[in-house]
Amino acid sequence: MQPSPPPPQLGAILSDTERRQYEADYAQSLSRARSALQQASGKSLTPTQKETVERIKVFIQQAEESKGRDLATALQLARRADVLGGTC
Repeated sequence: MQPSPPPPQLGAILSDTERRQYEADYAQSLSRARSALQQASGKSLTPTQKETVERIKVFIQQAEESKGRDLATALQLARRADVLGGTC
């Protein structure tokens, strides 16, 4: 007997206006997070700051991977990266 396939992912149903706003917020959050990473790359970082940089990278990667499947989740991940970027 073969295992059953995983259930389909359920995502939020967004209006065109909401989707455009989410897309804009997603792009802005990722841009700020990447900017923070770029600024941090030229500095000597403490171990805590290095850990924060790695967490930002993970959130960015997860946001990019989620974007095609679930824009709301991708936006939340991008926002987390952005917030952490403000602490570097």
